[in-house]
Amino acid sequence: MPISRRKDESMTKPKSVSVRRMTITPQKAEEWLSAMKVNRKLNHSKVSAMVADILDGRWQDNGDTIKLNKSEVPIDGQHRLKAIVMSGQALSMLVAFNVPNCAMATIDSATARTTANHLQIFGKCDHNEAGTIAAALRYLWAWEQGYAIRSAVPPTH
Repeated sequence: MPISRRKDESMTKPKSVSVRRMTITPQKAEEWLSAMKVNRKLNHSKVSAMVADILDGRWQDNGDTIKLNKSEVPIDGQHRLKAIVMSGQALSMLVAFNVPNCAMATIDSATARTTANHLQIFGKCDHNEAGTIAAALRYLWAWEQGYAIRSAVPPTH
């Protein structure tokens, strides 16, 4: 007599990740946010900047997705969702469904882009000059803001 095996969750093939464009209303964003139990602390200044971009028509669709797990709980995108709620404006965005919870460990784990990276990306200079130009720009900005600029070289007298 053959032995029958009970299929449990660990033996079933997980649903594959799918992506579709959606208009995310403030109500939908709030619904998804209220389902979140764990995530990093919300950066309110980042959300405020996003809200200003949305309200001033500067929001750029860069292809980033709102990532939802199999229960449609966000594992990435809380700042964008909060900005939608606070702005009161619906936005068209890509939404990834059925993203495994374990993927959260790999999201936003890369190093942030520096000013030098941006100068290179937008073709303003080559990689040999980027660091020097970025440093000069930071120095100039600090000077214009009235910050004290101290020389790394001590005076000789």
